[in-house]
Order: sequence, then C-alpha cells, then structure tokens
Amino acid sequence: MEKKSVKGYVMEVTPKAAELAREYTGCIVPLTTIVVCEGSFYLIFGSNEPVYAHINDPDQVTALSIAMGKTVSDKMIEFVVGKTMDIIRNPVGHSGIKCKKWQLAWLAH
Repeated sequence: MEKKSVKGYVMEVTPKAAELAREYTGCIVPLTTIVVCEGSFYLIFGSNEPVYAHINDPDQVTALSIAMGKTVSDKMIEFVVGKTMDIIRNPVGHSGIKCKKWQLAWLAH
C-alpha cells in the first residue's frame, strides 16, 4: 500500500460521534481522536496501542459531521498514512506515534 501525506483538523469527540464510529467500524476500543480532511474522516481509537480507520462513505461522513456539531478546530494534525498511520505533528497529543489500521477480523481472535 502506497503511503501518502495527509493534513487534517482534530475535531471534538462527542458521545454521538463515538457511537457512530463504533457502529461504522466495529472497533471496540474507545474513540480518542477524529481528524477531518478532504471530505473524509480518520478515526483514531485507543491510546496505548492506537488503531485507525478511514471513513469516506458520503452518508457516514455526513452523519459524523452532524454528530460533532459545527465546531471547526484550528488544531492541524499531520500524518503519513498507508498500512500504518505515522503521526508527524499533533498539537493535542503525542507525535511520532504509529497506529495500525483497524481490522474487524481482529475480533475473531
């Protein structure tokens, strides 16, 4: 998988957004960060061994946008994404963290 550099804005995790994220991804780890960029969302779950999911379905993006409200963040995060998400710059957390891509198949183990 080719890696690409991405910049986005960190948004507030609301209870409704966390509920939708769990529904869309099946991830049982708590949602810790939502990043909005280019008409899609990157969701980061957990803090010790974080995982990420990418949401780009238009209906899901719209529902998540509504769930978060109209608050626009000025906190820009920068990362490289491929098989892992490598966080380069994070104004609200640690930089240098690698997140694995969430896989629903992990629940079978």
